[in-house]
Amino acid sequence: ASKPVQAAAYKLILDRQVGNKDLHEKVAMVAAGNLATDKAIVHQMSTALQSRMIHYEMEIDHKAWLQWAMENNFDHRILGYINYQPSMLMNFNPDHSDLTFACPRTWEFLNRLVKDKPVGQEISARVSGTVGAGVATTFITFCDVYKDLPSMDKIVADPDGVEVPTEPSTRYAVMTMMVEKFSSSDIGQVIKYLKKFPPEFQIVFLKGATVKHPKLRQENKDFADYV
Repeated sequence: ASKPVQAAAYKLILDRQVGNKDLHEKVAMVAAGNLATDKAIVHQMSTALQSRMIHYEMEIDHKAWLQWAMENNFDHRILGYINYQPSMLMNFNPDHSDLTFACPRTWEFLNRLVKDKPVGQEISARVSGTVGAGVATTFITFCDVYKDLPSMDKIVADPDGVEVPTEPSTRYAVMTMMVEKFSSSDIGQVIKYLKKFPPEFQIVFLKGATVKHPKLRQENKDFADYV
């Protein structure tokens, strides 16, 4: 905030009063801002205001974000991509020359645009305009992987006969696809296929499946035994 606005807030923040009126005891005051090094529109906080605050500097945690994104039914291709490339959740550089960049806010924008819709070169401009050109290229390439994934029907029908992909990106794609499409009645067959993957990929499925079906472990013996 500008210096005059900061000065006007001193009494509110320290005395918890507006004029002579006290705030309700359950009112919580939380302020958010950007760092000056982010090249955002900021003003230096006055020392008087600094001493009226408790300060925390936040950082990105892709695991916490993925948990939130799964709970909010994000597109499984975005989940797979961030699992595969965690650094792409937030690739902000204050000196960047692109029109935008990838961050939790812009990934949410993109989720609204691509959820349950085809992703390919035909929408590359839209993806680039949302998360930046570089990330858009790798994300669209990642989405191309989904065209060659084994179908859920094939996995359920013949888990022993379906090949396990070797590329890490494809393995992440398979895990998030199965989380999106499996049903509790198919879990026994899905587990047979899962056991052909290294443990770290099985854990990706387990986390997603537990978020999608919170009671699955209590209600399905096959899944409980597997966990």
